[in-house]
Order: sequence, then C-alpha cells, then structure tokens
Amino acid sequence: MAVDWAALTGNHWLAIAYVIIATTFLAYLLNIWAMKTVAPTVVSVYIYLQPLLAGLFAFVFAYFGGADYTGDINWQRILCAALIFTGVYLVSSEPGRKQALAK
Repeated sequence: MAVDWAALTGNHWLAIAYVIIATTFLAYLLNIWAMKTVAPTVVSVYIYLQPLLAGLFAFVFAYFGGADYTGDINWQRILCAALIFTGVYLVSSEPGRKQALAK
C-alpha cells in the first residue's frame, strides 16, 4: 500500500491541492465567518447538509456521467451512515445537548 509519489502527475498534485485548500480549508473558514454573520443554527443546518448533498451530487454525477459507483454501497456503509446521523440527532436534541454541556 505504498504510494509511488514519483508517479503523480501535475494534475494529481493540483487535485490534491484543491481538496486541501478549497474543500477543506475554505469550507471551514467560511463556516466560521458564517457563524459571525448569521445565527449558529443556520450554519449548523448547512454543515449537516454538506455530507448529504455531497453524497447526492456524487450519485447524480456518477449516474449521469456513465460511471457506476453503486457497487460501493453496501449494508455496512448504509448502517454506518445511519449511525452517524443518529449520533448527530442525539447530540443535537435537547436532552443530548444538556448532557454534553454538563460534562
């Protein structure tokens, strides 16, 4: 599982830089800026929608782009996604929030 760094082309490095700068750093920076501008609840809705929308866009682009990534979806990944959303719900609900703040 070693990476052959010498085999990476310029386009690979540009893609890596894009993922690090645009989709990670700028997204968090914009979330922080948004929390100063709008209510934190609005920002939290957008933050929670980001993975859902990313999955939806990935599915749409894969479906209409000719690639078939549906083989990557299995019951384990669906279960993991459901557990993540359940955890977010439990922490965001009123009793979960009070328990988290009490610790």
